[in-house]
Amino acid sequence: MLEYFTAAKTLIDCFGAVKEHAKRGQSGTRQDFDQLVTPIYDALPPLIDNYLLIFTTAKKAIRAAQTFQDVVVASEILRDQRAKFLATRIRVRGEADALYYIVKDPEIRRFMYAVARIFDAPFYGVSRSGERKMSASAYVEGMFSDLEHLRPVAENWNDSRQQIDASIVAAQNFLELNWAKVVQEYSAMKGGHLVKSERLN
Repeated sequence: MLEYFTAAKTLIDCFGAVKEHAKRGQSGTRQDFDQLVTPIYDALPPLIDNYLLIFTTAKKAIRAAQTFQDVVVASEILRDQRAKFLATRIRVRGEADALYYIVKDPEIRRFMYAVARIFDAPFYGVSRSGERKMSASAYVEGMFSDLEHLRPVAENWNDSRQQIDASIVAAQNFLELNWAKVVQEYSAMKGGHLVKSERLN
C-alpha cells in the first residue's frame, strides 16, 4: 500500500512539473518528452499493479465462495479496497485530465488522455466505444443496497457470485486495454518503437 501512495505522489509531482512548465509559456512540446513524459510513464506500473491486485484478490474470493455469506465477504474486499484508494484515484485522474488541455503536442495530449483513462474506465465501466457499463465496484455497491432482499433467497447467491465475477473480469480487461493504450501512445512518441512494458507479466 505504501508503494501505491508513493507512486501516486510521484505521478502528481510529475503532473506539477508539466503545469509549471506551462506557466513559463512552454506548454509541453516535443522537446519536453524525456523531461516530462517519461517520468509520468515510469510512475504508472505500481499503481496499475495495485488495481490489478484488488481485482485479482476479489475474483479469487468470489470464485471460492460456497454460500451467499461467502459472496458478501468476498464482495466487501472489492468495496473496501475501492474506498481505500478512491480519493487518490480521483485526484490523479483529475490532474491527468487537466493536463490534456494544457499540453500542445497532439501525441502528448493523446498520451495524457490515455493516462487519465487508467484511473477511470476500470472503475466506472467505460468501454472503448464510450458506452457506460456496470463495473465491478458499481455492481458491488448495488448488491449491498439490495442485500436484505437477496439474503432470504438461497438460490440467488450463485447468480450474484457469477455476476460479480463477470463484472470483475470486465473491469480487469478494461484496465489491461487502457494500459496497452498508454504503452502504445508512449511508444509512438519514442519513434514508433514498441517499448517494453514493465508489467502485465
